[in-house]
Amino acid sequence: MAARFPKTEAGTAAADKAKALRADPAVMRTIHNAAAEKDCKGWLSMARNFTKAGFNDKARPYLERIISTYPESDFAKQAKEMLDAMAP
Repeated sequence: MAARFPKTEAGTAAADKAKALRADPAVMRTIHNAAAEKDCKGWLSMARNFTKAGFNDKARPYLERIISTYPESDFAKQAKEMLDAMAP
């Protein structure tokens, strides 16, 4: 609404609502996690499997990819914790 009808009352109200939602950290975390979920679940699974098999060197790239691709997600926090647990 905000983009298509910026000069209308509804467009202005939609832009204000969108701005308020972007300012809410909980909403933004939910949005970041939803965007990251598909990729990160698979990457975390691969990393866990490699770690269980004793191949930490093969798990690291998956964890680092999560952190670099989706740094604001809860998945990045999990990846950091896994990397810290692997540290020699």
